[in-house]
Amino acid sequence: MVEFKLGILGKNKAYPDSAKASLGKVKLTKDWQEFSISLEGKDLSVIKTGFCWVVAGKKEPITFYIDDLKYE
Repeated sequence: MVEFKLGILGKNKAYPDSAKASLGKVKLTKDWQEFSISLEGKDLSVIKTGFCWVVAGKKEPITFYIDDLKYE
């Protein structure tokens, strides 16, 4: 399981992100998958953390690939 997101710096930080968005937790497979995070209606004027991913630790190495990341 992995979560793709942006805007992780909250208002408690000196320079917070102006918006947050997340795809939620998704299960990855061995096949290529396409994911999209909607940015519609988001204030993208100050985004410091434009993309990140989060996984739960299992004390085992993981490998996954990200290709063709873009903002539209």
